[in-house]
Amino acid sequence: MQYAKHRRAKLFSSTALRLMVAASIGAGGLFGTTAFAHAAANTDSDLNVTAELQKSCTPIDDFSGLVKRVAPAMVSVDVHLRLEQTSDDGGGDDSGAGNGPGSGFPAMPGFPPGFPFGMAGPMQASQPVEAIGSGFIINPSGVIVTNNHVVKDAKTVTVTLSDGVSYPARVFGTDPRTDLAVLKINGSHKMPFLEFCNSADLKPGAWVVAMGNPFGLDCTVTAGIVSALGREIGDGP
Repeated sequence: MQYAKHRRAKLFSSTALRLMVAASIGAGGLFGTTAFAHAAANTDSDLNVTAELQKSCTPIDDFSGLVKRVAPAMVSVDVHLRLEQTSDDGGGDDSGAGNGPGSGFPAMPGFPPGFPFGMAGPMQASQPVEAIGSGFIINPSGVIVTNNHVVKDAKTVTVTLSDGVSYPARVFGTDPRTDLAVLKINGSHKMPFLEFCNSADLKPGAWVVAMGNPFGLDCTVTAGIVSALGREIGDGP
């Protein structure tokens, strides 16, 4: 009985010793890892830019103030041109060839030339075609910049200001290579306008706000950043 008690006491002492040694080793390893991480953090502190960014970063609430200031200088550009219809009925041929849409169908006595296929060719009036774009006033006298593809081949151009007033416009100049065009309207008063800035001041990551009236939708706004400078994508001048 005493032998059993002695053995249990010895076993307990041995187990407690092992636990103490393991705890000591574990604590030493933990303290050692913490100390290593702290030393590494001190070594890399000069490379950590987080704190510097937090100091220099200025939060931006939104662009509503910018949009409110710019909107009065934004205009809608409505362009009208006429797409002339050409006839393929081969008119003037007594044999009646060409009654179809350019494929030489025979004439049908008692019916107008081209019946039933080419009838619309010579008799149909030209169709009005409308293009809609956006622009910005760049001079208080009514000089406006827009896209060349909007006013290309235009017969008439109408500009509508942000207050809803419309003016006939004249195409002052175009540059197909940069897809830019300049318009001129004659208003009764000076108009709010925007100035061009120096593109050399742009930097990657800078904010960009795009405003316009796409598809005739009034004052549409979107935002992004400058992704790169001087990038050649093979689609432009």
